[in-house]
Amino acid sequence: MENKVIEGFCLSPQQQRLWQLSKQDGAERYCARCAFMLDGDLDVHTLQRAFEDVVARHEIFRTRLETFPGMRLPLQVIDEDVNVAIDMELLPLAPNKHLLSFSLPPFCADGPSLRNLMKDLGQAYKARRDGETIEDEPMQYADFAGWQNDLLESTEAEVGKLYWRKRDLSETAALKLPFERSSSSAPGCVGYSEEQTLEFATINDEVLLAAMYTLLWRLTGQTDLLIGVAHDGRRYEELKSVIGPVAKYLPVACAVDDVPFRELVERVQQAVDEARQWQDVFTYEPDEFIPFVFEYTETPEPYRVGDLQFSMYRE
Repeated sequence: MENKVIEGFCLSPQQQRLWQLSKQDGAERYCARCAFMLDGDLDVHTLQRAFEDVVARHEIFRTRLETFPGMRLPLQVIDEDVNVAIDMELLPLAPNKHLLSFSLPPFCADGPSLRNLMKDLGQAYKARRDGETIEDEPMQYADFAGWQNDLLESTEAEVGKLYWRKRDLSETAALKLPFERSSSSAPGCVGYSEEQTLEFATINDEVLLAAMYTLLWRLTGQTDLLIGVAHDGRRYEELKSVIGPVAKYLPVACAVDDVPFRELVERVQQAVDEARQWQDVFTYEPDEFIPFVFEYTETPEPYRVGDLQFSMYRE
């Protein structure tokens, strides 16, 4: 009988982190979910073929983790079959209005990936409708993982690693909010999410982050605070189209005291810029977690295919 040859790729640090968390707390808690609103005349058959094209273009949708004997960490194994276990549901809301929802397995996507998925699906739908072929090839996540692991092992990364070793998460991890209930379960996400349309051009992510530092200072009395600030990890052009867990919550430390709010915003901006400089070499230690995190995203522009519009409804 012919032996089956399996090609495996190393996990990225982000995948390793998710794998460790899923072993503690159940993989189902780390799925990526989104819903797109489709407004206009939709051809369901074309949509299905377009989805298959997206799966064929991005290996991460055909990737599973497989553990081999004697190995501490699993490997990424890429299947050729495009019939993958991604839950997709199309809900008709009106004759020309549909809600398309996705539930992606762990290790497949982060927030920017969902926005890339919307654009890629729209482009694939247009190509199928017009009988065209998409020529450009996106960077595959396995290639990104290999690049990141090589970077972490390089001598050029030592300065950045030293920068992150100075960040002490122990005091922040011990902070408790007033009336916070204790839990014996593994660290999870009990978050506050606010979706608002902001009318003032002066309100940006640094202003909102400074407000969060101020709130935590008032609630805890702690002046030296550390918040995990989300960065999409795609600062290089070739990484813009990557689908997979690339984003990170970088620990950003800032001293908060009784200063004018404008000065605090400047402090926050400086701290975020400094952390962003070394984002490529940040990794969590196995038992580290950040109890307070901040993520600011802007709703992506809708993607139009003729009179059909793809827009992000929820992620």
